Amino acid sequence: MKINPLVPKHVIEKRLVDNDHFEKKGMVNKYICTNCHTDLLMYYEEPGVSPYTIKCHQCGGEMVTANCKIRQIDCVWYRPRNLKELEQIAEDAYQNDKVFYELIIDQKNTTKEAIIEEIICGYVDHYNKCGLFNRRRTNE
Repeated sequence: MKINPLVPKHVIEKRLVDNDHFEKKGMVNKYICTNCHTDLLMYYEEPGVSPYTIKCHQCGGEMVTANCKIRQIDCVWYRPRNLKELEQIAEDAYQNDKVFYELIIDQKNTTKEAIIEEIICGYVDHYNKCGLFNRRRTNE
């Protein structure tokens, strides 16, 4: 499988300027788990598109977005700087859902490397459409 290259940063930036429906840098969003009711606050380090739902870090359930005023920030939305960062995100995704991916490996008679490459391809497509990724907030 061939991985498509990342769209150049200046193209992504033009898309963001030309479209006012993207979330803006500095905004904060709250996600609430529909299963365990844990909430998670996300800060936008970059403008772009974030998903309506994400996986709950506590129970693995589905968290849904809900805009609100925020007191403290737990996680951030950001844009990776290069393909190497996307590869690390894919490796982390594999490790976080290792049991699930090992079932796929067994069922499809494939390899970990092939699965990670598929994850990277999906992430590159998401990135190229101005998509953002999330991570725990650090005190940078």
